[in-house]
Amino acid sequence: MATIRELERGVWLDESIPDEFRHDAEMLCHLLASCITDLVVSLSMFEQARIACSAQMQVRSGAAHDQEAWQREGQRQREREAELEAEAGITWGHPDYSEKSERIREQVRREMLREKWAREGGPESYQRRAPFIHARSFITTLALLQRSVLAIGRYDFEPGVVGGIRKACNDFAAALPGLKAVRDSSAHLEDRIRGERFGEKIATKPIMTSMIHAPGGGVMIAESLNNQHFGGTIADGTYAEVEVADATTEIARVAVQAVYDSLPWRPGHRMREPSM
Repeated sequence: MATIRELERGVWLDESIPDEFRHDAEMLCHLLASCITDLVVSLSMFEQARIACSAQMQVRSGAAHDQEAWQREGQRQREREAELEAEAGITWGHPDYSEKSERIREQVRREMLREKWAREGGPESYQRRAPFIHARSFITTLALLQRSVLAIGRYDFEPGVVGGIRKACNDFAAALPGLKAVRDSSAHLEDRIRGERFGEKIATKPIMTSMIHAPGGGVMIAESLNNQHFGGTIADGTYAEVEVADATTEIARVAVQAVYDSLPWRPGHRMREPSM
C-alpha cells in the first residue's frame, strides 16, 4: 500500500558552494522531492486501478452467468433492430436486405455497447490499461530520480560531498538493477515490438517467471505487468522487471535523503516535506 514518504533538508545550500552551480543544484534538490511525491501518487493510483479492474471483472463475471439478464439484452437488441428496419422500410426478400440489416445490427450493437460503457464507467479495454499507465509513470519517475541524482553528483563539490552522493546513487542502482533497461524498453516499445535495438535484431534469451515459461527463448515481451512487477524484454534480449510497490518507493526515499544529508546546507530553518 502506498505510504506517505517524508524528507528533511535545508532550505538553501551553503555559500561554500560556487555560485555558478549552486542554484541549479538547489533546483535539482526540489526535483528530487517532487519525484518522491510523484512516486507515491502514481503508486496509489496504480493500486486503485488494480482494485477497480478486479472489482469490474467480478461484476462482469456475475453478469455473464445471469441467464435472465442475457436473455433480456438479446430481446432488447432484436426489438431495436426491428424498429430500425421498419423505419428504413427494409423487409425480408428485399434485394439489399442482408447488407442493410447487417448495418442495422452493427448500429444496434454499438448503441448497446455505449449504454454498457455508461453503466460500467467506460470500455473494459480502457480500464485494463489504467494499471499499465500508472505503472509506467512510476517507472519513468524512478528513472528521472536516478538521472537527477547522477546530475547532482557531477558538480564540483568537496570530495566528501561527492562521495556521499555517489554512494546514494550506487546503492539505488544496486537495489533496482533493471530500472534503466526497463524504462528504456518501455520508452521504445515500437522497437521492442519489432524485436529491434538501434535497428538490429535482438536475440531473445530464456524467460522463466511465474507468468512466462520460455526456457528456449524466442519470446519478445514488449511490456508486461505480472502482479506488481512491470517489465519486458530489454536491449540484451533478457527479461527484466521492476516492482511497482511501496518498498521501491522507500528505496527512492532513502536515496534522496542520503543526497540531502550529504550536501552542505545553510544553518537555521529546516524544510520537511510534505509540508502540508
